[in-house]
Amino acid sequence: MNCFIFEERKNMNIVITGASRGIGFELAKKFAKDTSNKVFAIARNKEKLERLAKDIKTENPDSDFFFKSFDLNSGNIQQILLPCILEKISTIDILVNNAGFLVVRPFSELTDDDFDKTFSVNVKSVFKIT
Repeated sequence: MNCFIFEERKNMNIVITGASRGIGFELAKKFAKDTSNKVFAIARNKEKLERLAKDIKTENPDSDFFFKSFDLNSGNIQQILLPCILEKISTIDILVNNAGFLVVRPFSELTDDDFDKTFSVNVKSVFKIT
């Protein structure tokens, strides 16, 4: 049996995509509990990111938490998103590529645009951010 042991470290810079809900939302809250960490959250929905920031600051006012509302399908990751991240944190210790796009309809009804957007968010953005 393979076992993986995660040893918590201090002073980590963490970037999480898809942080507006679910796993990304909860990971941001967990990592931000340690005030030695800097957490940068990314999602399309600015209101949900603002709610996340409020939750984090309520639980731990000294948290270093930053966020950016950004659509990973936009194609401007290197020009807009990465400089914004690096303005707040100089290096990235943990990258959680959690964002994803799903089209909910029968496979036979998918369009080229659906495929392009799914591929852009689920594959290309992971490559570009990494």
